[in-house]
Amino acid sequence: MIKIRTIKGKLIFAVNLICMLSLLLVAAISYTISYHLTLTNAKDNLRETSQKYVNEMNYWLLTQSTKLHDINEDIKIGTHMERSYLATYLSAKRRAANNIVQDYYIGFSDKSFIAGSGDIPPADYDCTKEDWYIQAIQKEGIIYTSPHIDEKSDELIMTIAEPIAIYGKTVGVIAADITIYHLIHLVNNIKIVPNSYAFLLNTDKSFITHIKPQFLPSADKKFYFDQVMNGRFKEISSEIGLDDISIQNAIDFDMIHKYFVLSTIEETNWALGFAIPQRELTKNLLYLSFAFALISILSIILSILAVILSINTLFKPLNEIDATEKSLQELNEAVEQVVRVIAHMSAHTSEAAASKKN
Repeated sequence: MIKIRTIKGKLIFAVNLICMLSLLLVAAISYTISYHLTLTNAKDNLRETSQKYVNEMNYWLLTQSTKLHDINEDIKIGTHMERSYLATYLSAKRRAANNIVQDYYIGFSDKSFIAGSGDIPPADYDCTKEDWYIQAIQKEGIIYTSPHIDEKSDELIMTIAEPIAIYGKTVGVIAADITIYHLIHLVNNIKIVPNSYAFLLNTDKSFITHIKPQFLPSADKKFYFDQVMNGRFKEISSEIGLDDISIQNAIDFDMIHKYFVLSTIEETNWALGFAIPQRELTKNLLYLSFAFALISILSIILSILAVILSINTLFKPLNEIDATEKSLQELNEAVEQVVRVIAHMSAHTSEAAASKKN
């Protein structure tokens, strides 16, 4: 009996141990695969969301440059090249721009200048030496200048410019000063997940807009993504301009671990960035961990119960044989006891008879 119980106990322990180790191994492998799939899916969603906003900003910029190009094409039609008419024409286009365009103006190769706002530059003003003029001539197409603070309006603006070519000869450059409030408003209101924010970088990696006021540009100073906070984001900034949308993690200015997503705006080569707290992106993974742990515990408990039930069923005939053997043993012990009693009584009777004869 003791031997059977010992064998059964050892068997239950061994089988349960094998089952537990197998379940834990399967759970660990499944969790690892699920973890990576979930994290990859979350990052893919971030890339898709980032691309959606990049496309929206590209569309807005393309719309503004298309309007400038249409005016350029209109100017090329004969009578529109009369200087007396151009100021009136540009002024009308400026009024129709709904405050998006601060001014439309033309700089000619002979250094003359016409603005829709009616502004008249100083007598020694040379438009052909302005950056917007030089860049447009060099590219022979539409260009976007870096955003800068306008001295008159104190707003952040950019200039879009395009050469004017008549019969293959470049006669000047048409340009527009565009307020980028729409883009800044769009970026400042992007919330991919709770506690996340977006920011916009110029081609030189300086901030155009950011949630932290200390990083915002002023008329005489810029702040650079790869230089702020002792160059903490230098490695991340090196990913700007690559074909794939970059996702890297770092500790942000608020000392919170975050994922940084950076993608390029094709029209201007600016970079749109997102900062997302890691806990917001990985909280689903915590739920996944809890679920796997709970399932593993329940599976182990059920396997232990199943093993015990199976082994008990397997050992049932042996238990019955053991019980029968025990009953026979008890019966033999009882018979032996009776025999001993009878023998004792017989011996006692013989002694009594012998005593009477004497």
